[in-house]
Amino acid sequence: MGGAICLVIVAATSPVRAQEIPIALDRSKPVVCRTDSEGNRWRLQCDDVAKVCYVAPDQEKSVIAGNSFELERASYCFRDSERHDADKLRAEGYRVVPAVASAPHGWMRDEMGRVFQVAFDLRKRLYVGGGIVPSDEPNGKSFGRGYVDFGLFIFETGTKRTRHRLKLVEGQVKLAPFAADLVLLHYDMSHKHRRPFLRVTSFFGTARRHDLRLNMGLWLQAGHLEIRRTNGSDEALWRVATLHGTVDLWQSKDLYSYVRLRGGLGLESLNSELREDRGALTPAAALEADFTFDQKGFHNLAARAVFEIPQYFDNDPPVGSSAHRARVGIDYEVIILAFNDQPLTIRLGIDAERRNDIPSIPDKWALRAMAGLRFSLWAPARAR
Repeated sequence: MGGAICLVIVAATSPVRAQEIPIALDRSKPVVCRTDSEGNRWRLQCDDVAKVCYVAPDQEKSVIAGNSFELERASYCFRDSERHDADKLRAEGYRVVPAVASAPHGWMRDEMGRVFQVAFDLRKRLYVGGGIVPSDEPNGKSFGRGYVDFGLFIFETGTKRTRHRLKLVEGQVKLAPFAADLVLLHYDMSHKHRRPFLRVTSFFGTARRHDLRLNMGLWLQAGHLEIRRTNGSDEALWRVATLHGTVDLWQSKDLYSYVRLRGGLGLESLNSELREDRGALTPAAALEADFTFDQKGFHNLAARAVFEIPQYFDNDPPVGSSAHRARVGIDYEVIILAFNDQPLTIRLGIDAERRNDIPSIPDKWALRAMAGLRFSLWAPARAR
């Protein structure tokens, strides 16, 4: 990030007041750089047919009078030996329009020439955050519990027909009492199949063809560790590996957002200080949705409903040979500020969980809400 910390306030609900900022040069067209008789540098983009010249300073103005700096993230310009003379251009029939230098996709430049990021891809980032969980116990007695969450590496990439999603070391740690939920490796893939899974032809009246598409993908997790303290002892659920197939019920055009079903098997081990360790093969099914509502990446919503039925390799009387775990939840994350073009977000969430695999946890629904902040590193502009 380097340099002095710069605070850029980016409004999530209203755009920057564009009327205060001159028009920006077209980044896809050639730019000529000239110096005037006073030594000031300018960028020119002239249309000889329309007889108009857009003229932008080739330096960034400073809040301290008389100072200027080199433009950041400016496009290449051809250095012309001819002097810049606005009056001469007008005399030749050109309309001279004040402008600012162009900025890359996802960035904008203010009237002083300073550049800052205004679009973010939260699917490509590192983040750390924290907040508060008002209630986190089935009996609702826990109040004001703090948490820290983090993601070491979040990355998505793909084409128009396939998208790959990778997450490394992502999780959450809750404080007083201690609990942790950590995933070492997550990978999933969505695909938009070119050919239909099933073609149905109807012969009622005019023959018609009806295509049924089945956009199948893959979902994998390895090293999912869940720790919680109950009745003075630690219970650790280690999901060694989980492999699911997915079916996207809906996909956005760029595969960025989706609604999907997934299901498959996992291998897990439940470790307790009070009981023998128990291994299980766990069938599971889930309905998931993930949406980014705007092209600038400010508003993000994720929802899930997961049901797991661990089948144990032994028979423990308090639980039996099988158990159940159910969880539903929804999270909303919105960008509110950026520090050195690194976004700060507010995250709000609510979920409910019910399980009977740990005897000390009541088999009834526990409702949790959370509110916190996340500071992200990297987060480039979302691709067009």
